[in-house]
Amino acid sequence: KLELTNFLETHISKVSGGELQRVAIAATFLKKANVYIFDEITSYLDIKQRLKISQAIRNLANKDTAVIVIEHDLIALDYMADMVHIMYGANGAYGVVSQLRPTKNGINSFLEGYLKEENVRFRNHKIQFDIRSLKQAFETTQLTKWPELTKKLGNFDLTAKEGELNTYEKVGVLGENGIGKTSFVKILAGAIEPDTGKLDLKVKVSYKPQYLDSNSEELVMVVLSDAIEKYENELIKPLTIKQLFLKKISELSGGELQRVAICLALSRDADLILLDEPSAYLDVEQRLKVSKVISTIVEQRKIS
Repeated sequence: KLELTNFLETHISKVSGGELQRVAIAATFLKKANVYIFDEITSYLDIKQRLKISQAIRNLANKDTAVIVIEHDLIALDYMADMVHIMYGANGAYGVVSQLRPTKNGINSFLEGYLKEENVRFRNHKIQFDIRSLKQAFETTQLTKWPELTKKLGNFDLTAKEGELNTYEKVGVLGENGIGKTSFVKILAGAIEPDTGKLDLKVKVSYKPQYLDSNSEELVMVVLSDAIEKYENELIKPLTIKQLFLKKISELSGGELQRVAICLALSRDADLILLDEPSAYLDVEQRLKVSKVISTIVEQRKIS
């Protein structure tokens, strides 16, 4: 049901982010319990799998069993939850749990930033998904190109056709888990060598990997010293990094670590920035901010 069959023989350290997430979910399902608690289950999962997992979690609840899910994906949450608590507060300072309310009502209250029953406004603006029209047409030029590339990783074969990128372009790579998206980006980043096809992008590359190293004892302000100096308005403020300055990398939550990693990747002197799953662990508002920040940096610096 969770599509684990193809990688049962693979070592746990070699599976993709989406595969590892499904293994963790399956391991939780297999335990005999009355209460099942899932923390951020949709991170690293593709769209099809989010719906499958959501359905499996819905079916897990019965007369003897309850389920609690912490989740940022509002579509998945709407699909699997009967009731929701909204949590609000200030990052790293305090958190408050709202009264229980029906899911649709709760999601609308969350987007509105106002809890009617409690008479609490926890955000001074609504979250709105604006269809962004291009404010200006940019004259693009070719930034880089690569030949057809192949790579064999265990039983998995990746073939990527020749491609090119232009200045000002923001390109998304969409596809199911475990079909080589991360491997393809790693090849472009120079983290792994292709088996065939000589890669020479002739540009500076900045890469944010899918998995983030959270073991460092360095302070955020040390790791992001360049970004603090050059991009306070473009990166530090919109990504609300300032309150993390005195925290060690090892002390950050998943969403905080993700924001720091995105900030670091975007602040490097590079012509091409490769971001692997930058929305994982981010809430709806942060995802919108990251999208705008990426656009701003790309357009300011004429990069891709």
